[in-house]
Amino acid sequence: MFILGYDDGFIRRTSLTELFSPKDSQGTIGEPSDHPLDGSIVHLSLIRNERSGEYCIIGGTDAGGVAVWALQSLKLLARWVLFATPLISVTRLIDDAVGKLKGSALCVASGGTLAILLLDSLDIAFVVPGGPGRLEKICLGEDNLLLVYANDLARLWDVKTQEFWRSMTREKAEELLEQGGWLECLIEPGGPTFSSALLGRAGPTFSSYDSASSLVLNMRHLLSGSEGSSPPTPGMPTSDMMPKVKPLDVFRNLVSSCHTFDMEESIDLIIRDTFEILPNPTYSGVCGYGGATSLVNVSSNSVWTVSPRYTALRLLFISSILRSSMTADDLEQRVNDILLYYTASLPDTIGKRFCRPLFETFAKYWFDPITEIRTSARSLFEAAIGQLSDADVVNVVEEYRHRLPCLQPDINKEADWAVTALIITGNLAVARHAVISPSTITDIVTSIVTFLHDHSSAHRVIGIDLSSRGLQIWQTYTDTMEILRSLFELATSPRKDPEKSSIRDPGTQARLAVLHVASSSTPLFMTKLLLDLTHPRSPEHSRSVMQLLAFLIRKRPLILYPSLSRIMEAVVRSMDPNSAFRETVLNAATEIIGEVVRLYPTVDFHATSQ
Repeated sequence: MFILGYDDGFIRRTSLTELFSPKDSQGTIGEPSDHPLDGSIVHLSLIRNERSGEYCIIGGTDAGGVAVWALQSLKLLARWVLFATPLISVTRLIDDAVGKLKGSALCVASGGTLAILLLDSLDIAFVVPGGPGRLEKICLGEDNLLLVYANDLARLWDVKTQEFWRSMTREKAEELLEQGGWLECLIEPGGPTFSSALLGRAGPTFSSYDSASSLVLNMRHLLSGSEGSSPPTPGMPTSDMMPKVKPLDVFRNLVSSCHTFDMEESIDLIIRDTFEILPNPTYSGVCGYGGATSLVNVSSNSVWTVSPRYTALRLLFISSILRSSMTADDLEQRVNDILLYYTASLPDTIGKRFCRPLFETFAKYWFDPITEIRTSARSLFEAAIGQLSDADVVNVVEEYRHRLPCLQPDINKEADWAVTALIITGNLAVARHAVISPSTITDIVTSIVTFLHDHSSAHRVIGIDLSSRGLQIWQTYTDTMEILRSLFELATSPRKDPEKSSIRDPGTQARLAVLHVASSSTPLFMTKLLLDLTHPRSPEHSRSVMQLLAFLIRKRPLILYPSLSRIMEAVVRSMDPNSAFRETVLNAATEIIGEVVRLYPTVDFHATSQ
């Protein structure tokens, strides 16, 4: 359920599905309240009366009016003209520090005027006029109200007698607050709290009216399928009052909103048949600094000519939604056709005005915990690389090479911009290394190895990922045996942080990297594996290699088959009673022999001889 405020002074109740549906001639939808206010509704807050347990809506107009409605009936309960400027903030006073005002609501206007609203009687307790500067801080303590302004002055009011006591400097006010017993109230909150973690706001209401009317969907929450498990927000209506959003309905609405119709007839037909939808008039856009929101008309292919960042975000949004819908029904082939169009054919459809997606946007989501978002970012990145000319590849690499971690002082080696530069240049080098200068590849490899070998690095998974996927390229520029040694060591190490996502866990990613190297660089991999099996550095090292071998036998048995005789010779030799490592590796070696006998028809175990 959504409560919307309109220019005609009404508030209206609607649903998410209705938000995506065609509007009437006035652009309104939903059930209206019983009476309008004089002016446009610019602020709405949901407030719970702690004593009665009932919910009400407090809203304000652009002319300074304030009103209260009942949540269930939308009946107008009370209204006042309290301010000369719009309402920007409503805060529930539920802390014991506020004394007799506990249970009331603090309403603040953009001009600094504030009012205390008693929720039980729906009366205004008192109004405090604006001060000598922009209001920065509101503090309540028993019968005292302290207001701090941007010009370093403060005013102290008596709540009980509603009298102005005295003016003071900010320094004196801070000393007073340090004595304790005060509650600080927010003046510029980032919008209301929704009962569902799926929803959010583009920006604070006071900063921009377009951001106040723009809804943000939390894509990670939607795609993770955790809507039903999200904890209730304190002070918000329960699920029986606020129905849950159905993900399948949201997917259909989002596809109809984000797909650009009338560009490719065959794709439009697939979209209509697959999701049973038609184009809708919803606008999507981007939110900038200060809450300003730019909305783009989805009915024209001009959406792909706005900016590289917008192209990347829109492609990522569409791809993630489509990939999620594959699990909803048997839609894989048709969804793949749509994805292929957006990744491969879209630039040709738009023509020269097409804005290429920004690589930085995809790099930001390279290790996203949500599979659909992560997979979309990587596939779109790879598709964008394939559409670049050799000259464009060189230009992109030159743009980012000077930001590589190995060229930065220690304090900046793990800065976000340095990590992004490594992801971009590293993946370009893996795909198009022939056109990149050797000196640049050297810097890329040095940065990769730095992250890989740094046990304390928060970005070690980047070193793991890039070192394994480009191993054949890197062997000209660094010691690949050391890379494999680190990967082997990480792959057999226990997981240190069970709470960490597997996509960010070095051990989990190292095991995937080992499987990739075993498949893509088999000769080099087998050389290192056999060397470690026959000449382990220590008993612990020997045990780790045995564990890795057991893992490979289960996951990639065919890769080991050509070297099976040499592998088994090394395993049996490790069990020699005269070996110093026997006790350490005995269990692992026994497990390996059992797995080999079970999986490979050319190997058997002669129990009598043993």
